[in-house]
Amino acid sequence: MTKIVVDGIELEVDASAASAIAKLKEERDKWKTLAEAGDAKAKEAVDAANAKIAELEAKIPTEAQIAEKVETLATEKAAVVGDAAKVAPGLATAGKTCLQIRRDALDAACAKRPEIKTLVTAALGGKAVADSAPDAIASAFAVAVVAASVAPVTVGANVSRALVTDSNANTTPVLTGSAALAAAAAKAFASAHKE
Repeated sequence: MTKIVVDGIELEVDASAASAIAKLKEERDKWKTLAEAGDAKAKEAVDAANAKIAELEAKIPTEAQIAEKVETLATEKAAVVGDAAKVAPGLATAGKTCLQIRRDALDAACAKRPEIKTLVTAALGGKAVADSAPDAIASAFAVAVVAASVAPVTVGANVSRALVTDSNANTTPVLTGSAALAAAAAKAFASAHKE
């Protein structure tokens, strides 16, 4: 008979039973070690998930931040709607984004007032309203708002085009008179408001 200790209890068993018990203890210890390692990995995974949750929760805006953002957006939209009424009176704005209101107002103004079309085209660098980036649309819209506050001018008098020969003997159409001044102002405004 062989004396063995299992979990603090001393037993006396024959040699084959002692060998079987020793193998079972080894297996038990191996599984216990694996379980402990698994627990450590599980704890690491839980800790990582908790850290990610905390990071995401920190990105959630507070109620005050949300209210401030809503108020800012509402103020911006009210200003855009008011300006659109100056640029394109009667333009339907309900259910549209600020960008869409600006685009629609520019299209309507360009269709009705050639001097605004000239300024908008200059502000957009010759691109069509539909093909222009949102920041370019905002700049062109600001130019159109200013231009809309000025009485329409006669195309032949102030928004005429003249052919000018440069030093290379190339002829280039350019704006003259107040239209040239307005176009230069529009370009300056657009370049000053690029981000």
